[in-house]
Amino acid sequence: MGRVSLYHQKIEPRLEEIKAWRATRMTKADIAHRLGVGSDTLSRNMRLYPELKEVMTLPLMTPEEIKEKEDKQRRNYTRDIASALSFIKHRVSSQLEMKRVYSAILDAHQRLKLEENLSEEAESEVKEELIQFISDVLSDVKLTDSDIEKLKAIIER
Repeated sequence: MGRVSLYHQKIEPRLEEIKAWRATRMTKADIAHRLGVGSDTLSRNMRLYPELKEVMTLPLMTPEEIKEKEDKQRRNYTRDIASALSFIKHRVSSQLEMKRVYSAILDAHQRLKLEENLSEEAESEVKEELIQFISDVLSDVKLTDSDIEKLKAIIER
């Protein structure tokens, strides 16, 4: 008699558990670990066995789950921004570090510009907000008028 596959031995008997785990949004890697198989084995078996693929499909999020996820993302974003601003205000202590901060802000601005394919009007608003943001963040940092003008010129590009 042939060897019993990992699917028939460890996965198939637990399809209902797997479905319940996925309903709680457990990751595929965590499910594989609980089953005692590798992630690659689980993925390969998902391709081979439609019933496994079906139970591994995440259920649609409810409106409450979507709202909760968005709220969590907003809280994390707000916390991350506050942390970054605090770091800049209290820890940046040299001109070299300040130039690195400028560079990071400008890189982010360029990335957003490309990702969002902004209209000219929206781009103008973003530039104004960015200039105001940099001014607010760096209000405690001694910048020369020349530094500020250079920064504005770079943003205007």
